[in-house]
Amino acid sequence: MRIADEIARQILTLHAVRRASSVPAGMVSFVPACSKADANSLELLQDFVSRARRLFVITGAGLSTESGIPDYRSEGPCSGGRRGKLHWLVTQNVDSLHSKAGQKRLTELHGCAHRVMCLGCGAVSEREELQARFIALNPEWRAQTSGVAPDGDVFIEDEQVLHFRVPSCEACGGILKPEVTFFGDNVNKATVQLVRDRLAESDAVLVAGSSLQVYSGYRFLLAAGDRKMSVAILNIGPTRADHLAELKVSGRCGEVLSAIHSV
Repeated sequence: MRIADEIARQILTLHAVRRASSVPAGMVSFVPACSKADANSLELLQDFVSRARRLFVITGAGLSTESGIPDYRSEGPCSGGRRGKLHWLVTQNVDSLHSKAGQKRLTELHGCAHRVMCLGCGAVSEREELQARFIALNPEWRAQTSGVAPDGDVFIEDEQVLHFRVPSCEACGGILKPEVTFFGDNVNKATVQLVRDRLAESDAVLVAGSSLQVYSGYRFLLAAGDRKMSVAILNIGPTRADHLAELKVSGRCGEVLSAIHSV
């Protein structure tokens, strides 16, 4: 029987057709080496997703490391992804890949690097808008800086830093920061409660591409354990919640989800 579960289809929006991906073919891979998941594991994971009626999904960096974003509006992996089996998706990533893939029932647990917030009044704006303000305030910056290194770093002279002008909040003049939860920060309490409420409405949990080492995500697996919920984990290597899972599959998210979708 073919899997008709939209969680596979939703996540496959990021993975299934890598040849149509926006990720250049020659890009360095950040995906850890691993062997392919065996046929039995694929069958068990397919059965797990098929049995769930209101699936709660937590995703992590294991998705982003190999992701491209095919067109969500095209027919294909996501064409059946609006039928309601996926109850809620929580991502620990800040890259907005899920929202770009069209996911609406979504909580970005650690925020989004494509948005900026004011520490004073809480106003939120787009990162691209801030970038335009950076350029306007520092028109000579691009000409003075050298190229971007492969790791994303740029060599900057001390003199350049000294004279760099930083935009402030247009609403209150406050300090701006990326709308992300940094290490040492706390996730907004209202966000945590919203996720807890969505978890309480669900009947199964699937973790995809996360080791759950950070407590902000792991806490929801503990809550799922307290509720005796079925848990499956798809990840390369061990996770903090392996002892709570009835099924653990080791493998690449893209390969595994593509495989169970086509079985």
